[in-house]
Amino acid sequence: MAQWLPVLRGSKLLLTGLTGVFALAALYTTVLVFNYASVLRQSSPYNFAWAASQAVGEFARLEERVAAFGLADGGTPLDEIRLRLDIVRNRIAVLRSGGMAEFITRFPDHGSVVERLSVAIESSAPLLDRSGIDRLGTVREIRARLSPFGPELTRFAAAANQFGGEQAADGQQRLLTLHWVFSALAGGLVLCGIAFLALLVFQNREIRRAHDGLTALARELTAARERAEVASRAKSRFLANMSHELRTPLNAIIGFSEMIEGEMLGPAGMPQYPEYAGHVVHSGRHMLSLVEDILTTAKLEAGRPALDMREVDTAAVVRDVVAMLRGSPVASDREIATDPASAWPLLLADDRALRQMLLNLLGNALKFSTPPAPVLLEARLMPGGELFEISVSDRGIGMTREQAAIAVLPFQQVDDGSNRRYEGTGLGLSIVKGLVEAHGGQLRIDSEPGRGTRVSLLFPGSLVIAGGAGWSPRRRSCRRIGGIGSLPPRTDVRRHEKGPLLAT
Repeated sequence: MAQWLPVLRGSKLLLTGLTGVFALAALYTTVLVFNYASVLRQSSPYNFAWAASQAVGEFARLEERVAAFGLADGGTPLDEIRLRLDIVRNRIAVLRSGGMAEFITRFPDHGSVVERLSVAIESSAPLLDRSGIDRLGTVREIRARLSPFGPELTRFAAAANQFGGEQAADGQQRLLTLHWVFSALAGGLVLCGIAFLALLVFQNREIRRAHDGLTALARELTAARERAEVASRAKSRFLANMSHELRTPLNAIIGFSEMIEGEMLGPAGMPQYPEYAGHVVHSGRHMLSLVEDILTTAKLEAGRPALDMREVDTAAVVRDVVAMLRGSPVASDREIATDPASAWPLLLADDRALRQMLLNLLGNALKFSTPPAPVLLEARLMPGGELFEISVSDRGIGMTREQAAIAVLPFQQVDDGSNRRYEGTGLGLSIVKGLVEAHGGQLRIDSEPGRGTRVSLLFPGSLVIAGGAGWSPRRRSCRRIGGIGSLPPRTDVRRHEKGPLLAT
């Protein structure tokens, strides 16, 4: 489809051009119609030639009636003479309104004939009023005024006929030209229509082809997504099954190694055996933690973390977690303290999930910071009571915003790219994120390279149960948690600024 984009863009331009052509053709057709109407109006030369011929005939009849009026028996009545004068006046008026200006331009020698004839007619009409006194004198005087115009009118009529013929020839030529123009315009419109239809057919075919391609691609993507989902579910089932299978022998290895290390059933035989057993216990516990992380990740990916929501004493959970970390090598010579302003209520949560989240956060804080930098635990109800926050702060290596976004992805660990300085599978923060979101909460990371990290668990305020140990929303009392080298009441642990939630 991409290779046809220029064609489609060109077709749009062509459609625009065709639209313009149609608009111009319509405008030009209108102009031609007006021109044709003008040609029809210019048929007045035919009327002018007819009026000139009629004027000659009527003038001859007028002279005949005037001559007959002068006979002794009075063969023509006076009213007939007056009627003939009016008829000649009418023909003169038609000549004046029927293209007289163009005729005079073409034949300037005949320009004054009509006007002089009009003057003669108008001057002759009053003479009829005295015809009853001297009829013969009146007739002679009228004929003397009118007789010079007979030959002139004949020549005028001949010139008018010639002028009409010329105008007729010009009109025919113009009509022929208009005929060819209309024919060319009609042909152009037909060609534009054919091109327009061809373009529509082409575009329709390309759109149909693109639609078929997109439909096929959508089917392929749907099938690939289904295969990926099946593979992901199979992977999750495999990890869950393997985790269960590995956890059973690991528990046996750890249990028997602890018996040997403690020489519960008697001397181990060699002095080195209890020490070796301690190494086995340590490695077994490490492997068991990895197995637990993989099992939790598999459950989260499967969308079934199976939380056991009960009332949990957060203070007791924190004490237990600190006690579990007390014997860990990563916590050697380290401080874990609580902010004196913190308070620890009862929380409706999964006890095991809360312990795992705190273990992972405290473990990361201890692992990615060095002595004597302390680790600070805080808890507070956010203003408005909509969120309850438990945060872990350190003054370690810190992260950029981009690294923090990567750190919450499964099997990802922020490193400098040159070597692996820190052990782990990279599942810690992703597990914490999944578990806190399973509680309806959010994970927030505020970090700055070289200055430390503050990770917060944000639980919905509706999960907080008032009346827990050390909890009083009004006096904000604090319960100190005994841990590894607890900080004194006035601690120097740096407080991190609250930042926006990361898009994870």
